[in-house]
Amino acid sequence: MARSTLALTDSAFSSNVRQCEFGALDLYDADGWFIERIELAGDHHSLAIDLAHVVPGLLALRCKAVVLHHCHPSGQARPSEADTHATRAFAGLLRMLGMQLHDHVIIGGNARFSFREQGLI
Repeated sequence: MARSTLALTDSAFSSNVRQCEFGALDLYDADGWFIERIELAGDHHSLAIDLAHVVPGLLALRCKAVVLHHCHPSGQARPSEADTHATRAFAGLLRMLGMQLHDHVIIGGNARFSFREQGLI
C-alpha cells in the first residue's frame, strides 16, 4: 500500500523548547498570484502532508506553484533528513501534476532555511 502522507520532522527537538506547531502550503496560480493557504497538521516534532486531502485541492484550484513552510521548535532552521526526503518526494509529485515546488522554508527561532536559496530545489 502506498503512503499517502509525507512527514517533516525537527530532529533537534527537545522537550524544553518553545512550542511551534505550524506549517502550511501556500498556493499560487500560473501568474504568481496567491490563491490559498492550506494549514498542515502536526505536533511539537513532526508535521504531515496528507496527500489524499491536499492533491485534490491543488488540482481543483488549478494551482501551479507551492511554497511549503514550517517551524522547527528547537530553534534550529537546519533541515532534518525527513525534511529533505519529503521535499524531494513532494517536488516530484508536484512535477507529475504540472506544478512546481517553488520553495520549502524552515523557520527556527530567528533563522530561516530556504531549500531554493541553498540550491536544493
